[in-house]
Amino acid sequence: MATTQAPLAGTKLSEAEFDLEQAKKCAQNGPVFLTAGERKTHVFLEIEAYKKISHEGLNILDLLYDPRMADIDPDFEFEKIDFDLKPAEFD
Repeated sequence: MATTQAPLAGTKLSEAEFDLEQAKKCAQNGPVFLTAGERKTHVFLEIEAYKKISHEGLNILDLLYDPRMADIDPDFEFEKIDFDLKPAEFD
């Protein structure tokens, strides 16, 4: 079976030569792109890779959490800034 390295660190397999065991082995190193001619038609992934990109099992708080913000004082108050705003004048 002919396999080639696809862009974005994956393996490219022809649908005509697709072998499940070969695809499973290749998927251990990243996505396996199935092609019809030169066109990518399907992607074969290990389940852990799928969960990682699909955010399966995460709630909205998990998705919004930013670990860089963990050291910020929750009682911090922003300084009030007064803007001298004037209505727009149209002639």
